[in-house]
Amino acid sequence: MSTAEPTTDSVETTTTSAENDASNSIINQTAHLLGNYHKYYTFHSAKCRVELLQGRQFFRSLWEAQSSPSTFCFLDIGCNEGDLTLELYEAIKNELPSSVQVRLYGIDIDPVLIELANSKVREQDKAFMTFQTVNAADKVQITQFRDSITPYQMSLVTVFSTTMWIHINHGDDGLQLFLHEAYQFCLPTTGVMLIEPQPGRCYTNAAKRLRKLGLDKPPYLHCVDKTKVHETITKMMQHESIQMKNVYCFGEEDWGRALLLFHNLDESFLKVAPQTPAAEKEL
Repeated sequence: MSTAEPTTDSVETTTTSAENDASNSIINQTAHLLGNYHKYYTFHSAKCRVELLQGRQFFRSLWEAQSSPSTFCFLDIGCNEGDLTLELYEAIKNELPSSVQVRLYGIDIDPVLIELANSKVREQDKAFMTFQTVNAADKVQITQFRDSITPYQMSLVTVFSTTMWIHINHGDDGLQLFLHEAYQFCLPTTGVMLIEPQPGRCYTNAAKRLRKLGLDKPPYLHCVDKTKVHETITKMMQHESIQMKNVYCFGEEDWGRALLLFHNLDESFLKVAPQTPAAEKEL
């Protein structure tokens, strides 16, 4: 699954002229079902997410809370064509000592997007970056990928605007399994997960786009509870299969989507007062 919808939330209920031109293409139809939008970052800058973390020394504080390892690994699930993943890589490199090796992993369901991501990797960084086509909702594929990068475990796992696509295609049980499999990449005890869930209005707008385009709806689109998405994801992250008990909200990016950190570290590592997600807006 890839990052998100191709228009800002304020106009998600309409279809742009570019979308109309491409509405009959296989890629565009798949995107409305799975979220693998092409040219996504022309609609939604990667920088807006990174800006929520900058100025807090978040990556440095996390690294120190993890006992300052010589290697800092992170995985971006639903990386699209890699713009945000690469922005995060640079932000991490800028905060950590130059002696620390930073390793980047990005996965997405769309091989074309992964090819684009790989084309953006500089020659000098190729030994430290891996972009690979993986269906993160497929237990076999995600397990094979995790085995392939052993012994590396992640200091940080990020999931940006991907949870809705898992949710509407695989239901509550599928979302719980996805989060559990993502958690399995984390360092024991000290690894953290950064999740940007799509709020309920995105589920509503996805249904409208599918109806307007005459596409079949994902099997769970009208079965899952979209009124309290943050609460649902928090409960799943605190479930006994994961047990990440602490949640911190960094605020909302420019599409009004909260950036939630799940972890089991002492709250003091954040160097700011703990926060909880704001109540979701009514649909």
